[in-house]
Amino acid sequence: EAGVDGFREIRKLILKSKKLLKRNGKLIFEIGKNQALPTKNMLNKNNFYVNKICKDIQSIPRVFIATKTI
Repeated sequence: EAGVDGFREIRKLILKSKKLLKRNGKLIFEIGKNQALPTKNMLNKNNFYVNKICKDIQSIPRVFIATKTI
């Protein structure tokens, strides 16, 4: 279940990765349709730099590659 706003698991993944990854550690994960902008904002607020957003065959943003900055 994704929670009320559809971002529960993404939020958990980002917060857990913030604790576990060392500086410059990479976080790579898949998102659902229409989740790119809120996910990017969450990553930025949690000290991640978004290196790349990969699109699927239909040009929908699907995979984030981010680096922990602190």
